[in-house]
Amino acid sequence: MSNQAITNTQDTQMSRIKSYMLSPEVKERFSEMMGQSGIYYLNQVLIVVANSPELQKCEPKSILVSAMRAASLKLNVDPSSGQAWIIPYQGKATFQLGYKGVYELALRTNQYRFINVITIYEGEDVVENRMTGLQVIAGQRTSDKVIGYMLYFQLVKGYEKTFYMTLQEIDAHAKKYSKSYSFSKSPWNDPVERPKMEKKTVLVNGLRRWGRFNQGDADILDEIEAEQGWTGADDLPEPGEVTVEKPAKKTADQILNELNPDWGSKATPAADEPETIDGEFEDQAPAPAAAWTSTVISLEIAQSEKASDGALYWGMKTEDLVNRLNSIQKTLDKNHMDDAKRDTYLLKRDVIKAILQYRSQPEQSPAEQDELF
Repeated sequence: MSNQAITNTQDTQMSRIKSYMLSPEVKERFSEMMGQSGIYYLNQVLIVVANSPELQKCEPKSILVSAMRAASLKLNVDPSSGQAWIIPYQGKATFQLGYKGVYELALRTNQYRFINVITIYEGEDVVENRMTGLQVIAGQRTSDKVIGYMLYFQLVKGYEKTFYMTLQEIDAHAKKYSKSYSFSKSPWNDPVERPKMEKKTVLVNGLRRWGRFNQGDADILDEIEAEQGWTGADDLPEPGEVTVEKPAKKTADQILNELNPDWGSKATPAADEPETIDGEFEDQAPAPAAAWTSTVISLEIAQSEKASDGALYWGMKTEDLVNRLNSIQKTLDKNHMDDAKRDTYLLKRDVIKAILQYRSQPEQSPAEQDELF
């Protein structure tokens, strides 16, 4: 199959998924769950799908089920967040809870003073104090080879507990309970992500057995552990049952105002910027303020901002933009830069987010896409 044919096939698959995910029926369900941020969350899911040719081949409803699973836990599905993944598996999307996602769920209870997963190395041994039931690390580390992980936590009220699993026990547990364990795209088969999955296994098993979660989150974790689907999946519409709307055209100023409710009073007046984007964009609720910075990204800035290599962000492919966004966010998370450099990175991040938000609307024809973006 030629590259052009592959591209056309992917465009068709992505269009099918977008039409389903942004249909009135699906948006209503997400809004019921997440309020105004529901539409923003759907757009973030679409960005993840746009960056994964394998996910684009999956059944749209399975992507929605996985997204609603993540949304029910209020976890970020951006792979760089480490909270949750939507993973393709045999033509269907599956939800995968991440290490940082479990940690986030535990912190929400406000009951923990300490939570730590300790790496145990070759030469070290984990010994249990038979009187207290707590485990301690004995022996002397002889190499950098990891042999297991131990969880330690202490509640605010003083209760403390340890829980240890060897790598062999973790691997056996993953093979038994993770449907995506053997799939090539699974984080279990990513050398960078696998240690996080191993830590997550210890964290989940230890906290589920001895720790605390909010009841609603605990019930969902039970369903995930039992490999059950979304409890409301039977009520979700099938792709052929949704309404495909033809949205009205909007000016750039209207789109920018809808991206962030705070921009309404800061955006350039229409009289100063009469330019209209000649395309169709989905009518949507404003994104939550926390999702975007207060920086005003005008159409002129979005079209003119360049990356460090001199390439215009506006002309880049969506996949390249997502990769650059992830890279910029990781750099910002390290927090080792002066204010001026941080402001530069924040601007670039906001420009990319604004462009991706434009593109996350219902699909235009390939010719229109090329003309617009």
